[in-house]
Amino acid sequence: MRDLQFSHPDFENFTGTGVFPGIVQDQLGSDDTPTYQPSGATAVTTGPTEFLDWYHDNAAVNLTLTRTFPLTLSNGHLVYDDQTFFPLDGDGFGNEGIGQDGMPHNFSFTTEIHAAFLYRGGETVSFFGDDDVWIFINRRLAIDLGGVHGPEIKTLKLDDSATALGLTPGQEYPIDLFHAERRTVGSTFRIDTTIGCFVPR
Repeated sequence: MRDLQFSHPDFENFTGTGVFPGIVQDQLGSDDTPTYQPSGATAVTTGPTEFLDWYHDNAAVNLTLTRTFPLTLSNGHLVYDDQTFFPLDGDGFGNEGIGQDGMPHNFSFTTEIHAAFLYRGGETVSFFGDDDVWIFINRRLAIDLGGVHGPEIKTLKLDDSATALGLTPGQEYPIDLFHAERRTVGSTFRIDTTIGCFVPR
């Protein structure tokens, strides 16, 4: 995770009314992070230079911290569900914003997860949350919930996208998740999947 501050031009400085797809390219970058797609600013981003701060260490603007998010088995699904997702409270640059509960929280942060899984066939992946979320499977963009928005949900049936994602049953593939919490006052993060095992990489 990387903690940023409200002073960063991409955090706490944009508003949005829904998902804004197309902020990142369809293929994961060579350094295993998303590549900014537009040539310049959009309605919800400042530009490619500022976007680099989201998922690259830069001591001038962000602090890198590590957190663990355990998945819980529920009715055959692996689930991580936090409707008040503030894992950096009291850490990093400190609590800058007030949440829906009226308490101070550390907003303005990004999450980056890299793992691998064995594709057996029939798996699903669902994400519900805010703000930006991108999930890459086999280095290809599988879920695009970019933009500054309230909690949004998208479910992917891997079999339906197997050709587009280049998946063959019985093979192992990388899965990479990128998230940004960019604006007060709420923060939601929920993963629900039938993928049998995530292996850190």
